[in-house]
Amino acid sequence: CLAAFLEPESIMADNLAPRRKKMRLIAEARYERIPEFIDVRGHLIAQLLPKVRKSVPNWQAQEDKILFVDSEKQPADEFVIAFNRMSVILEDPHSVNEFADIARSKLRLAHEVIGKDIPTIARFGVRFISIFDAPEFHTHAQLTKHIAEATIRIPDAVPLKPTDSLVRLVHDQGVITIGPASQGEEWVNRMFKRPDQNVPKSGIGIDVDSFARDSTIKTAEDFVLLFDAVMSLTVATETAYAHQLCLTK
Repeated sequence: CLAAFLEPESIMADNLAPRRKKMRLIAEARYERIPEFIDVRGHLIAQLLPKVRKSVPNWQAQEDKILFVDSEKQPADEFVIAFNRMSVILEDPHSVNEFADIARSKLRLAHEVIGKDIPTIARFGVRFISIFDAPEFHTHAQLTKHIAEATIRIPDAVPLKPTDSLVRLVHDQGVITIGPASQGEEWVNRMFKRPDQNVPKSGIGIDVDSFARDSTIKTAEDFVLLFDAVMSLTVATETAYAHQLCLTK
């Protein structure tokens, strides 16, 4: 179904913004290993640091990657270029569109420095991990019941009563996970770098990871168009499930 998203228009306004309280948004490209990567790490840092210093001023050079982060003590935003993958990660940007703009900029920079070494992207993914405010559900049991009723059909012949509800769907172009997500829960602490910020008392978590495989990239704009297509699929999937969960107007 990605073909329907290959030439998307600009990313639309975030219709889920009023309910979206916490988010971690990720764009990741995986490619064949670059043999010379270890030898050119210093050169890559020298090229990239002046252009990314404003948003991710702290850097580390590790054996298999170079890492730019927003904070040394509690990093949440990351720009990573490794010998076999690269990623742009933001936690709690001002908007989905801000993430899109920053991701496009970083993808262009990455292609500028390693584009000749990655003519094919084995897997390109865009993942939205979000928590939506659901104050109408006052207890974990109410959240669980609502999620189960919206996503799982329990047979009438076996009237099971859900006590927890973590729904996971693996499909041909990604994975979708839905479950209760409120302050202090293990899933929240595991998914976010700063779980003490912006998490509602009563929330629903939706984790959408969409991807495309074996994409040919000749120019930086090809890279950006690939991102736009996969992000459009992620946005459409997230919006559809949010609507099913009655999180939209």
